[in-house]
Amino acid sequence: MTKSTQTWFRRMHFILFVSAFFIFIHKITSLLYTQDEFFKATYIYYRNIITNKSLLLPFIAIYCCLFGVLLINKFKKKAEIFVTICIITGILLWRYPQILQTLTPYYEYFLLVIAMMIFIALAIEKTRKLLRKAVWKLAIWSVIIAVYTTIFFEVLIQKTDAVFLIESYWFELKASVYALKTVTDPLAFGYFVLLVVTIYVSLIKSLIFHIKRSREKETVPSKLPPVGVVIPAYNEENTILQTVNSVLKAKNVSEILIVNDGSKDKTLSLLLEVFNMRPVHKEKAMNVVKTKEIIGVYRSLTFPHLYVVDKVNGGKHDALNAGFQMLSKNIDYVANIDADVLLKEDSVTVLLQDMVRKKAIAASGLVLPKETNKFSILQKIQTLEYLTAFHISRAAYALTNNLMIISGAFGMFERVALVAVRGYKPTIGEDMFLCMELQNRRCKLLYVPDAVIYTAAPLSLKDLKIQRVRWFKGLMESLLRFKNFARNRMAFAYLEFFFVEFLTPLMLPFGTILLVCRPEILTNPFFLICATILIASYFLQLIVAIIIECKYRRGFINLSHILTFLTLPLYAVMTLVWRNDAYLDRSSRKWGSITKSL
Repeated sequence: MTKSTQTWFRRMHFILFVSAFFIFIHKITSLLYTQDEFFKATYIYYRNIITNKSLLLPFIAIYCCLFGVLLINKFKKKAEIFVTICIITGILLWRYPQILQTLTPYYEYFLLVIAMMIFIALAIEKTRKLLRKAVWKLAIWSVIIAVYTTIFFEVLIQKTDAVFLIESYWFELKASVYALKTVTDPLAFGYFVLLVVTIYVSLIKSLIFHIKRSREKETVPSKLPPVGVVIPAYNEENTILQTVNSVLKAKNVSEILIVNDGSKDKTLSLLLEVFNMRPVHKEKAMNVVKTKEIIGVYRSLTFPHLYVVDKVNGGKHDALNAGFQMLSKNIDYVANIDADVLLKEDSVTVLLQDMVRKKAIAASGLVLPKETNKFSILQKIQTLEYLTAFHISRAAYALTNNLMIISGAFGMFERVALVAVRGYKPTIGEDMFLCMELQNRRCKLLYVPDAVIYTAAPLSLKDLKIQRVRWFKGLMESLLRFKNFARNRMAFAYLEFFFVEFLTPLMLPFGTILLVCRPEILTNPFFLICATILIASYFLQLIVAIIIECKYRRGFINLSHILTFLTLPLYAVMTLVWRNDAYLDRSSRKWGSITKSL
């Protein structure tokens, strides 16, 4: 099964499950309103399904498939195999009822097998953590099975043609959506209001941030501490030379360390040849975090402060950890930048001055896409997106010291802070994870819009999707790991991330089903008002971000960027679909390869 086929399979399955969930809730609430005892009524309902001989075998077959998947380790992360087996089993039993007649006398043995598989599945989980994980997984899949049992088995047992089944399902779905409108309407409109309020609060906070910054009296410290730049590189032969040349021109950089993380292309050979590198002996200044084996260290004869560390591949977090430990002992600040960026000459100085003056532990600069093709609409859209993300969202969080992410493309840290948290962790979004660890220690983090770096933006929709799916997986991982943020000083920022960034993609299929089943919602005055305000707030953010950017730098934004406004609603929906893909493929930790150029 190809990657694209798996993606479409997951999307269709998710939409099917959401639609089935509406019918499931409708049936359960019907039981709630028609019976005095809800739990008793629910028990009777499922007892009637399970004790029906013709329904029992499909039900047991699906549970056997489920526990088989849980027990066989290589199938653990492949839900599509499980779902496919369930569908094939249901179709076979529906089309060939003689199988049921043959196996029905032995259903007690199937129940015994299920009990044994439950016992084995729980027994093999040796630790408390794994046991808890298994129970949660079992509970989630039990809900899924309950939903499908309620919806589909009663339909399958009718043995009618496929067209009739689809029509019956469609009418039942519409009836369920209409019956639940007293619940879904307040939730949908409440979510609308929440989004609008959140966006406008962020907009106001960001304006306050930029106004305060414009009124600050810039006092340049008399002496700036030494800074070391770490550049992790893996298969970056297309961009690494431009990146290193831009860093060599930067001011206040005492040492540059390029960490070649086991590249399979010409990254290492290009660096050694172009910058006249020779092998040297260089020990780690500290051993805080264990990293993969260092193969060799090289120093440039042309630029004595330029080093290349060649190591066994261990991932970006491992390369960053090796980098900050290999820097010389006198380095107090570490600037981490990607190997596909162009650094402005004064960016390191500006970032360092703000950190020293405001006594901050870490700081983020402004990352903007490098537009390699002036006719590319996709790159111009990304430029507007980056401006909004940094000038609005990050500025709003920085105002109240709630910044939860310092971009991996360009961020600076006190070296002692990296030591305190024991470096980067092996996560998908290592940059956000590190910042949330620092926020857990009540550190001060800054956003400095004057420090600019230009990054290589994806040139195709395929590459853009790979990048956004990876980002969202990192976001999910960090938000779920630091749930305690919802109860401390980071609560507002955390909940904003959770409701706006985390939940909005999940709301897309629910909202789509509501609109398809009840198109009259589109004529509801309150819906029209909310939708208008929400869309207007989206464009208002962009306009404000452009005005702020023009205040800092002139000439970067032009008329061609403004003309791409019309494509932004489609782009927003597309990114939401990609985030849904990240949900459905969250078990995969592969980064994927992206074509880059500067």
